[in-house]
Amino acid sequence: MRTFAKSLIVVCVLLGGSICHNSAQGFQQDTFTQSQLDHFENKVRPILVKRCNECHAEGESEGSLSLASRAAMLEGGDSGPAIVPGDPEKSLLVQAIHYDDVYEMPPDSKMPDDEIRILEEWVRDSAPQA
Repeated sequence: MRTFAKSLIVVCVLLGGSICHNSAQGFQQDTFTQSQLDHFENKVRPILVKRCNECHAEGESEGSLSLASRAAMLEGGDSGPAIVPGDPEKSLLVQAIHYDDVYEMPPDSKMPDDEIRILEEWVRDSAPQA
């Protein structure tokens, strides 16, 4: 784990843990409801598998970015973390699926708006995943 992240976790523990939840960008162990986990499994995971796995599955992946787990997304790839739980606007994954200036993912064509909304809401909801 990066030195900054370790330091941030220590500060969060000293300040009472939950105060720094979003600042630590999910480096702390998160607890999610069954409803949140079901939403991930039924709505989010199918999109990631269908649209992203070809290039960003576990193992050899484009840009050293794996989207196979929440931990891998938080660690990120060559460009940094893929997600910032609670903040879709700062999440590279969300920027990429919007076809922002730098990234356009998936590269073949932009995702349908309903799939983009599902991923945005998932990140806004702290990116729950088991």
